[in-house]
Amino acid sequence: MMPMIHHLRRATTSTRLGLQDVVAGRSAAIRHVSTRKTADTMKYIYVHPLSQLVLECLQNDYSDWLVQKQLHANTLRLHRDGTFEIKFPKDKHTVTPNKNDESAVRIWTSFDNDSKQHWLSVSLQHGSKLQGRYMLQDNLSSGWTGNNKRRSLPERIQTAVEEMVEAIDDTERKQKQAGLRRN
Repeated sequence: MMPMIHHLRRATTSTRLGLQDVVAGRSAAIRHVSTRKTADTMKYIYVHPLSQLVLECLQNDYSDWLVQKQLHANTLRLHRDGTFEIKFPKDKHTVTPNKNDESAVRIWTSFDNDSKQHWLSVSLQHGSKLQGRYMLQDNLSSGWTGNNKRRSLPERIQTAVEEMVEAIDDTERKQKQAGLRRN
């Protein structure tokens, strides 16, 4: 399988990419149409290897879930540091989320410079304020200590993504049940 994201050079700005590109396994060479109506240009976006593993896991194992949640179109934002953010549409009639809407449900990767840890995080703002954080890698810890010695990095990523998807689904199920009880 061709890698979905090539890290050829660092982008100068964060870039939005439809998750349909990720789900379809297309290259992350993003086409931008110039505002001056000149020729199309290609821009290669750097994606950190841990973020790439998360995106590949979502693509390979949760593509139906992404489509069901409407995360397959214009919801992925790639950042200069190689991290990403996926924002859920506000409702099923909105295809593209508002990039400035901080109340939107979102999934993102990050790196904490102080603790030297890479994280996969989820924030569910409407209704329940579940905050899920899943450590992808601790750069200060030896790879031979703790649970890391028994599980490979792809296995740890798979577990983190699986737990995140289950947490999102459980929260949505609880919100539906609470809404049914009120009616």
